[in-house]
Amino acid sequence: MRSWAALALATLALGGLAALTTTVGAQERHKGTQQAKKQRLKMKTARVQALRDAQRRDDGDIAPDQKNPALEGAVDAMSDPGHQHGGALGHLLPTRKNAKLVSKLSPTDQFGDIVEGQIADLAVFKGYAYLNSWSEPTCTRGGTYVVDIKRPDRPVQAGFIPALEGNYHGEGAQVVRLNTDKFQGDLLAVNNERCADVEAGGGFDLYDVSNPRKPKTLVQGFGDTGPDDGSLVGDEPANDSHSVFVWKDGKKAYLFTSTTSSCTTSTSST
Repeated sequence: MRSWAALALATLALGGLAALTTTVGAQERHKGTQQAKKQRLKMKTARVQALRDAQRRDDGDIAPDQKNPALEGAVDAMSDPGHQHGGALGHLLPTRKNAKLVSKLSPTDQFGDIVEGQIADLAVFKGYAYLNSWSEPTCTRGGTYVVDIKRPDRPVQAGFIPALEGNYHGEGAQVVRLNTDKFQGDLLAVNNERCADVEAGGGFDLYDVSNPRKPKTLVQGFGDTGPDDGSLVGDEPANDSHSVFVWKDGKKAYLFTSTTSSCTTSTSST
């Protein structure tokens, strides 16, 4: 009897030791996790401060070689005047997590090699990518590249939709499925910005991309023609548009566009 009791006590003692070991291990892991979180927060804070210091250098508030001693390892190169939009302040910090590069494609069929800054925006819909061709020195590459990405590891250029002469498409590309009284299909909407002294253009373009390899032009260069006084209709060609957004409500489709002088909402039953 005593031997069974001794065995039971030993088992309980071992169980208690195991429980104690587990508790201590959990506490150590929790402590390590908290320390890691604090370290990550410290690094993020340092990077944000580095961005702020970079902007202050751009603005001339602090000397170019002045550094914050608390920011060891911070990247000062972001103060480069050539940085996107002229400064680093206000941008999301770069990150690369849970992402894997599957393939690359440079659509060269239309004009040859892509130049820096030429691709401004893209939309993806039903296995196709639509890449807006924007700024480049000759002002002759405006339009939208169509790329077949149904095989992500083997993208293939499927076509090119040219913009009006002297225009290019910037940060405005969207494809939506519409089913209204007068139009049923896939609609591509893009903005227009002039890059030459031309009257035609501005506003936005609409294309039927129900068959992405054979797009059909629906509208080009339509938009707000009013002067910079709040009115939407005037005698001038359409104002340049910075971006577009399309949605459907009931039997009507709506398009919102922002121009250099105003924001416009167009309504269409088509």
